[in-house]
Amino acid sequence: MKDINFIQPIPEYRKKELRRWFLVSIVLMITMVIAACIFTSIQLKIHSALVKEKNRLQQQLAQFDATMEKQHTQKEEKRLMQTKLTTLNACTTCENNPLSLLSAIRNALKNVPLQSLTLSKNNFELQAVCTNAKQATKLVHNLSQTKLFKDSSLISLQSSKNNMLIGTIKGRIINY
Repeated sequence: MKDINFIQPIPEYRKKELRRWFLVSIVLMITMVIAACIFTSIQLKIHSALVKEKNRLQQQLAQFDATMEKQHTQKEEKRLMQTKLTTLNACTTCENNPLSLLSAIRNALKNVPLQSLTLSKNNFELQAVCTNAKQATKLVHNLSQTKLFKDSSLISLQSSKNNMLIGTIKGRIINY
């Protein structure tokens, strides 16, 4: 070949080498792109399978959470009911519960009408309608004889409209 404008043309064997080099480079690039696509598609398949599995497990976990929440509320209700039952049993077995106090007062009053009754934790105040002072004194004596009341005393006697006496009795409640 001739030199044109001082440019030397590429010899034929170099052209063949250059073509081989381009061909090999293009084949390698295409192979790498295909390998990258295959590798990415495999990763995408694995990722989609993991997402599906995760969603399935989250649904199962939601059902499990609902069951556990229900079980927790049932345990809490059972504990509260047990606490209430224990309190009720303690109140009914205690000697100075309100029911036993009221029955002791009723037994001490016998047929004397009760006008008012105030019970606190340690004290009581009772007002009864008595026919005479002797009946009020006997009522104080009856209350003192019970084992639930202590220091019962007649505080006042007031006359009412129909010639009856209202006796006010105060005392202490014995706590065990």
